[in-house]
Amino acid sequence: MNNKMSICPICHTSFPAVGRKKYCSDKCRYVAYKRRLRLDRQLDGKCPQCGKLYDGPLGTYKNKTSYCSHCQKYYHNRYISIK
Repeated sequence: MNNKMSICPICHTSFPAVGRKKYCSDKCRYVAYKRRLRLDRQLDGKCPQCGKLYDGPLGTYKNKTSYCSHCQKYYHNRYISIK
C-alpha cells in the first residue's frame, strides 16, 4: 500500500500520490493551465486575456500587464462605466 502524499502547487493541500498526478483536483489543474496559457501569451506579445496580437504599447508601469484594445473596451464597458 502506497502512503506517499503530494502537495498541490495551486492550493497547497496534500493528497495521495497516485501515478503522475500533480494536482489535487480538476479545478486546480484547470487553474494551472490558465496561468500557463496567460504567461505564454504575455511572453509572445499577445493579449493575455484573448490571445490576439497586442495592438498598442506594452505596459511599462511596474511591469503592468497590457491588454488589447478589444479587451480594454470590454472591461471598461463592463466594470467602469456602470459606476
